[in-house]
Amino acid sequence: MADAFRQYFVRGPKPEETNETIKRYIAMLDDDVVKGSFFFSALFMQPKYSTPVTPSHYHPYSEVLFFQGLNPDKPEELGWEIDLYMGEEFERHTITKTSLVYIPPRLVHCPIISRMKRPVFHIYSVTGPVDVINLFNGKVKQEGIFERHYDKNVLNGPKAGESRKEYKNCTTYLDDDVIKGSFHFASSFVSNDHPLQQQTAKSHPYGTVLGFFGIDPENQFELGAEVEMLMGDKLEKQTFNKSTVVFVPAGMKYCIAKTRVNRPFIFVERSSGPKLV
Repeated sequence: MADAFRQYFVRGPKPEETNETIKRYIAMLDDDVVKGSFFFSALFMQPKYSTPVTPSHYHPYSEVLFFQGLNPDKPEELGWEIDLYMGEEFERHTITKTSLVYIPPRLVHCPIISRMKRPVFHIYSVTGPVDVINLFNGKVKQEGIFERHYDKNVLNGPKAGESRKEYKNCTTYLDDDVIKGSFHFASSFVSNDHPLQQQTAKSHPYGTVLGFFGIDPENQFELGAEVEMLMGDKLEKQTFNKSTVVFVPAGMKYCIAKTRVNRPFIFVERSSGPKLV
């Protein structure tokens, strides 16, 4: 891998991390890790590890919470039941399928209470350069008194009316068309039956994260595939076979040139812009 681009390929938690949960992260990206990036983290959540109950809080930035089941033959099956509370109304959302949850800036959310049956893959990402959490000190109103507001923020499957072949198999999809004011996020399983489409070199006006994640929680860095990317004005070749997050700065040319798939893996595309331009 060319040294000029090595900084954009991220794997594992931030150096010198001491938090036991964060030490299990497959990848953690923020402005400290790659200058100019947004916060993005990924890990397997498993029954054998305790899951802390996060108190109600909000962020100054918009956020996405992504929960993906690990069976590529039944990608909608999560294997969990999750209660997520949103808004000062304390509106409860019970999630049982592969889903993403979009949370606008300053929207109060949590706690998340989970009943795990088997491991799932989880991404947590905000639009800001680092993760900033402000605990909610107000009085949470009682559930059930108010009209429901946030059902539209919980999403499953591809974008309605999607015609692009490479996005019809999305397990989740978000952009400004789906929720006004949101950023772009898409997830899918990649396999020999559903390969990544052959690409030509391109760039975006926004910073973009590409995530390549294996589906074995006991070997979390094993991708089960080899990916060849081309990056920069000279389209220099970068090759990897481990679960990896790639940050592509705004305006940088890149191309996913080849994927050799031994077993299915999860692919995520997350832009800081409202749509994938």
